[in-house]
Amino acid sequence: MKDENAKTAAWEIVSYYKEHAIRTSQGIYWSDNSVMYFDGGITLFLIDSFLTYPGRGEEVYPLITDSCDYILANAIPHGDGGLEFDHLQVDFKHKEPNFEFGTAGIGYLFVKAYEITNDKRYVQAAQSAAVYLKNIAVKQKKDI
Repeated sequence: MKDENAKTAAWEIVSYYKEHAIRTSQGIYWSDNSVMYFDGGITLFLIDSFLTYPGRGEEVYPLITDSCDYILANAIPHGDGGLEFDHLQVDFKHKEPNFEFGTAGIGYLFVKAYEITNDKRYVQAAQSAAVYLKNIAVKQKKDI
């Protein structure tokens, strides 16, 4: 990022998330909604910030891991080895696991977290999300 104003603004957002994180024994959250248009999306922003600001990564890294830990702690395990990520605390509750903001998106988040942390729990969570999605998939009966 070459625009200094944009860099400053982005870092102010990181600082806001750092200051306003709600800390629990399971990790941290902001909205208590793990899906991508809430805490999962914030965590992806933090991962991008970690990569964008290598000299300040030590400030962002614990936010990423603590957020991922909270999301993982609220996963819904299934007997087939799948993990569902549907921790959504809103009035318009509905399941959309295959969209980027459901289990599929959280699986992507855990892949990105694994890439910077090498924490095997995150890659295992991503793999378990894939198991869940594969096992609930309804195959198309004919070509369209």
